[in-house]
Amino acid sequence: MLTDTRVMGIDELTAFLALRNELTVTRNSREETYAWIERTLRTYDYFTRPRSERGLIRSYIR
Repeated sequence: MLTDTRVMGIDELTAFLALRNELTVTRNSREETYAWIERTLRTYDYFTRPRSERGLIRSYIR
């Protein structure tokens, strides 16, 4: 199951994405992946964020 240990602020998310080349992510089943994406979008209130922040969240999900 995909999990995040904690919710990051936008500044932390930006710093995390700067390190993404150093990280290895393994994916589970398609259903678990979609459930994680949905939880992430809800956690970060994706649809209420400004366009620039939505771009960061999309990059995090990718």
